[in-house]
Amino acid sequence: MAGETLVEEIRRVVSRLQKQGQMALAMLLATSSEPGAPWNFRVSAEWMDNRTTKEVVDLLTKLIREEVARKNWSSILRATVLRTGDPFVQAINRGFSVEKGSLSIQECNIFGIEVPRGIILESRQPKSLSLASH
Repeated sequence: MAGETLVEEIRRVVSRLQKQGQMALAMLLATSSEPGAPWNFRVSAEWMDNRTTKEVVDLLTKLIREEVARKNWSSILRATVLRTGDPFVQAINRGFSVEKGSLSIQECNIFGIEVPRGIILESRQPKSLSLASH
């Protein structure tokens, strides 16, 4: 699992993002199953769908620099912004419900994407998608 400190720091980033609106997905996805492998920070939210990827990545970069210790920056290889309608986001939302917690997953395949290791911090179906399915 990612160092507890990194998870706590990323949780603070997520908490600040949630001030903009509910998150559909916030997770750390390891680039490999090797211990110490860097992480991809994946996020999705309806409010992000209405902004450019650059705007959201700039915000993520700012928050990571403010909340994550400099020594942990190299642990985050990239930040990826996904639309709430993205098949990966929808698959995670259908398979896992996580609010203000964390769930570790490993060695699974989610919608054709191999997940060697992951930590889901938030996963809930966006309101607009859950209303559309009823």
